[in-house]
Amino acid sequence: MRATDARRFISARAILRRLLAIYLGADGGALRFEYGRYGKPRLSGAVGHTLCFSVAHSAGAALFAFGRGRRIGVDLELIRDPAPLDVARQFFATDELEALLSLAPAEQAPAFYRCWTRKEAYLKAKGIGLSAPLDAFAVSLAPGASYPLAWSRLDPEDVGCWSFLEPAVVRGFAACIAVERMTAAEDVRCEVRDWEPRSAGIVVTGCARC
Repeated sequence: MRATDARRFISARAILRRLLAIYLGADGGALRFEYGRYGKPRLSGAVGHTLCFSVAHSAGAALFAFGRGRRIGVDLELIRDPAPLDVARQFFATDELEALLSLAPAEQAPAFYRCWTRKEAYLKAKGIGLSAPLDAFAVSLAPGASYPLAWSRLDPEDVGCWSFLEPAVVRGFAACIAVERMTAAEDVRCEVRDWEPRSAGIVVTGCARC
Protein backbone atom coordinates (compact mmCIF):
# COMPACT_ATOMS: atom_id res chain seq x y z
CA MET A 1 0.00 0.00 0.00
CA ARG A 2 1.39 3.40 -0.98
CA ALA A 3 2.03 5.95 1.79
CA THR A 4 -0.76 8.20 0.48
CA ASP A 5 -3.23 5.33 0.40
CA ALA A 6 -2.21 4.20 3.88
CA ARG A 7 -2.66 7.73 5.25
CA ARG A 8 -6.09 8.02 3.66
CA PHE A 9 -7.12 4.61 5.03
CA ILE A 10 -6.09 5.61 8.56
CA SER A 11 -7.88 8.97 8.25
CA ALA A 12 -11.04 7.29 6.95
CA ARG A 13 -11.03 4.75 9.77
CA ALA A 14 -10.66 7.55 12.33
CA ILE A 15 -13.58 9.44 10.77
CA LEU A 16 -15.64 6.24 10.75
CA ARG A 17 -15.01 5.78 14.47
CA ARG A 18 -16.09 9.37 15.18
CA LEU A 19 -19.28 8.98 13.17
CA LEU A 20 -20.13 5.63 14.76
CA ALA A 21 -19.53 7.14 18.20
CA ILE A 22 -22.05 9.90 17.41
CA TYR A 23 -24.71 7.46 16.26
CA LEU A 24 -24.17 5.09 19.18
CA GLY A 25 -23.42 7.62 21.92
CA ALA A 26 -20.29 5.64 22.67
CA ASP A 27 -16.54 6.12 22.96
CA GLY A 28 -15.15 5.78 19.46
CA GLY A 29 -11.83 4.50 20.76
CA ALA A 30 -13.58 1.61 22.49
CA LEU A 31 -15.33 0.36 19.36
CA ARG A 32 -14.09 -2.91 17.93
CA PHE A 33 -14.58 -4.30 14.45
CA GLU A 34 -14.90 -7.80 13.13
CA TYR A 35 -15.02 -8.93 9.53
CA GLY A 36 -17.25 -11.22 7.56
CA ARG A 37 -16.07 -14.03 5.33
CA TYR A 38 -15.42 -11.64 2.44
CA GLY A 39 -13.99 -8.78 4.48
CA LYS A 40 -17.09 -6.66 5.17
CA PRO A 41 -16.52 -4.85 8.50
CA ARG A 42 -19.12 -4.74 11.28
CA LEU A 43 -19.17 -3.76 14.92
CA SER A 44 -18.29 -6.59 17.28
CA GLY A 45 -20.20 -7.30 20.47
CA ALA A 46 -23.71 -6.26 21.45
CA VAL A 47 -23.16 -2.49 21.16
CA GLY A 48 -24.59 -1.14 17.94
CA HIS A 49 -25.62 -4.54 16.62
CA THR A 50 -28.56 -2.98 14.75
CA LEU A 51 -26.40 -0.28 13.16
CA CYS A 52 -25.14 -1.20 9.70
CA PHE A 53 -22.52 0.82 7.87
CA SER A 54 -20.50 0.79 4.68
CA VAL A 55 -17.50 2.74 3.44
CA ALA A 56 -16.10 3.36 -0.05
CA HIS A 57 -12.95 5.16 -1.24
CA SER A 58 -11.92 6.68 -4.54
CA ALA A 59 -9.28 9.23 -5.53
CA GLY A 60 -8.94 10.90 -2.14
CA ALA A 61 -12.66 10.82 -1.37
CA ALA A 62 -14.70 8.56 0.88
CA LEU A 63 -18.38 7.78 1.22
CA PHE A 64 -19.85 6.61 4.53
CA ALA A 65 -23.40 5.29 4.89
CA PHE A 66 -25.30 4.24 8.00
CA GLY A 67 -28.63 2.51 8.53
CA ARG A 68 -30.41 0.69 11.33
CA GLY A 69 -31.93 -2.74 11.15
CA ARG A 70 -31.15 -3.53 7.53
CA ARG A 71 -28.21 -4.11 5.24
CA ILE A 72 -26.58 -1.18 3.46
CA GLY A 73 -23.71 -0.82 1.01
CA VAL A 74 -22.00 2.03 -0.81
CA ASP A 75 -19.66 2.59 -3.69
CA LEU A 76 -17.89 5.71 -4.90
CA GLU A 77 -15.92 6.01 -8.14
CA LEU A 78 -14.08 8.78 -9.94
CA ILE A 79 -15.56 9.03 -13.44
CA ARG A 80 -12.89 8.61 -16.09
CA ASP A 81 -13.56 9.28 -19.76
CA PRO A 82 -13.71 7.37 -22.04
CA ALA A 83 -15.64 4.53 -20.49
CA PRO A 84 -13.54 1.37 -20.00
CA LEU A 85 -15.52 -0.74 -22.42
CA ASP A 86 -13.04 -3.61 -22.13
CA VAL A 87 -13.95 -3.89 -18.43
CA ALA A 88 -17.65 -3.84 -19.29
CA ARG A 89 -17.17 -6.58 -21.87
CA GLN A 90 -15.34 -8.73 -19.34
CA PHE A 91 -17.57 -8.25 -16.29
CA PHE A 92 -21.02 -6.86 -17.15
CA ALA A 93 -24.09 -8.96 -17.85
CA THR A 94 -25.05 -9.18 -21.52
CA ASP A 95 -28.04 -6.85 -21.23
CA GLU A 96 -25.99 -4.28 -19.32
CA LEU A 97 -23.29 -4.33 -21.99
CA GLU A 98 -25.85 -4.00 -24.78
CA ALA A 99 -27.45 -1.02 -23.03
CA LEU A 100 -24.06 0.61 -22.57
CA LEU A 101 -22.97 0.14 -26.18
CA SER A 102 -26.29 1.54 -27.44
CA LEU A 103 -25.50 4.93 -25.90
CA ALA A 104 -23.71 7.82 -27.58
CA PRO A 105 -19.97 7.93 -26.70
CA ALA A 106 -20.44 11.03 -24.53
CA GLU A 107 -23.02 9.18 -22.40
CA GLN A 108 -21.06 5.96 -21.94
CA ALA A 109 -18.70 6.97 -19.14
CA PRO A 110 -21.43 8.22 -16.75
CA ALA A 111 -23.53 5.15 -17.58
CA PHE A 112 -20.61 2.75 -17.00
CA TYR A 113 -19.88 4.18 -13.55
CA ARG A 114 -23.59 4.33 -12.72
CA CYS A 115 -23.78 0.62 -13.47
CA TRP A 116 -20.55 -0.21 -11.66
CA THR A 117 -21.42 1.67 -8.45
CA ARG A 118 -24.89 0.12 -8.34
CA LYS A 119 -23.45 -3.36 -8.73
CA GLU A 120 -20.70 -2.92 -6.17
CA ALA A 121 -22.94 -1.19 -3.61
CA TYR A 122 -25.41 -4.10 -3.87
CA LEU A 123 -22.68 -6.72 -3.41
CA LYS A 124 -21.16 -4.83 -0.48
CA ALA A 125 -24.56 -4.57 1.20
CA LYS A 126 -24.98 -8.33 0.85
CA GLY A 127 -21.54 -8.80 2.41
CA ILE A 128 -20.03 -10.72 -0.51
CA GLY A 129 -18.23 -7.96 -2.38
CA LEU A 130 -16.48 -8.75 -5.63
CA SER A 131 -16.19 -12.43 -4.71
CA ALA A 132 -19.45 -12.85 -6.65
CA PRO A 133 -19.42 -12.73 -10.47
CA LEU A 134 -20.64 -9.37 -11.70
CA ASP A 135 -22.57 -10.98 -14.53
CA ALA A 136 -24.67 -13.04 -12.08
CA PHE A 137 -27.12 -10.13 -11.80
CA ALA A 138 -28.04 -7.05 -13.79
CA VAL A 139 -29.01 -3.48 -12.99
CA SER A 140 -30.57 -0.76 -15.08
CA LEU A 141 -28.20 1.88 -16.44
CA ALA A 142 -30.94 4.53 -16.51
CA PRO A 143 -30.30 7.57 -14.31
CA GLY A 144 -32.54 8.06 -11.30
CA ALA A 145 -33.88 4.51 -11.15
CA SER A 146 -34.88 3.78 -7.53
CA TYR A 147 -35.13 -0.01 -7.99
CA PRO A 148 -32.73 -0.79 -10.82
CA LEU A 149 -32.02 -4.44 -9.96
CA ALA A 150 -33.39 -6.20 -13.05
CA TRP A 151 -32.63 -9.82 -12.18
CA SER A 152 -30.29 -11.82 -9.96
CA ARG A 153 -29.09 -15.39 -10.00
CA LEU A 154 -27.51 -14.73 -6.61
CA ASP A 155 -30.91 -14.27 -5.00
CA PRO A 156 -33.93 -13.85 -7.31
CA GLU A 157 -36.05 -12.58 -4.41
CA ASP A 158 -33.84 -9.48 -4.17
CA VAL A 159 -35.52 -7.96 -7.24
CA GLY A 160 -37.79 -5.16 -6.04
CA CYS A 161 -36.46 -5.41 -2.47
CA TRP A 162 -33.47 -3.07 -2.72
CA SER A 163 -33.39 0.71 -3.13
CA PHE A 164 -30.48 2.26 -5.01
CA LEU A 165 -29.89 5.87 -4.01
CA GLU A 166 -27.46 8.10 -5.85
CA PRO A 167 -26.60 11.18 -3.79
CA ALA A 168 -25.18 14.21 -5.54
CA VAL A 169 -21.70 14.12 -4.08
CA VAL A 170 -18.96 16.01 -5.89
CA ARG A 171 -18.72 16.77 -9.58
CA GLY A 172 -16.77 14.07 -11.39
CA PHE A 173 -17.73 11.22 -9.03
CA ALA A 174 -20.42 8.56 -9.24
CA ALA A 175 -21.91 7.31 -5.98
CA CYS A 176 -24.52 4.75 -4.98
CA ILE A 177 -26.07 3.66 -1.69
CA ALA A 178 -27.88 0.29 -1.77
CA VAL A 179 -30.41 -0.11 1.05
CA GLU A 180 -32.42 -3.22 1.83
CA ARG A 181 -36.22 -2.82 1.90
CA MET A 182 -36.30 0.97 2.08
CA THR A 183 -39.64 2.70 1.62
CA ALA A 184 -40.42 6.05 0.02
CA ALA A 185 -41.25 7.48 3.46
CA GLU A 186 -37.68 7.07 4.65
CA ASP A 187 -35.04 9.62 3.81
CA VAL A 188 -31.35 10.01 3.12
CA ARG A 189 -29.26 12.95 4.26
CA CYS A 190 -25.85 13.70 2.76
CA GLU A 191 -23.16 16.06 3.99
CA VAL A 192 -19.90 17.02 2.29
CA ARG A 193 -16.94 17.50 4.59
CA ASP A 194 -13.21 18.17 4.17
CA TRP A 195 -11.08 15.07 4.07
CA GLU A 196 -8.08 16.81 5.60
CA PRO A 197 -6.88 20.44 5.68
CA ARG A 198 -4.15 20.09 3.05
CA SER A 199 -5.91 17.73 0.69
CA ALA A 200 -8.05 18.40 -2.33
CA GLY A 201 -10.08 15.35 -1.41
CA ILE A 202 -13.43 15.30 0.34
CA VAL A 203 -15.42 13.10 2.62
CA VAL A 204 -19.06 12.48 1.79
CA THR A 205 -21.23 11.27 4.64
CA GLY A 206 -24.43 9.61 3.48
CA CYS A 207 -26.87 8.83 6.27
CA ALA A 208 -29.72 6.41 5.59
CA ARG A 209 -32.23 6.67 8.40
CA CYS A 210 -34.09 3.38 8.38
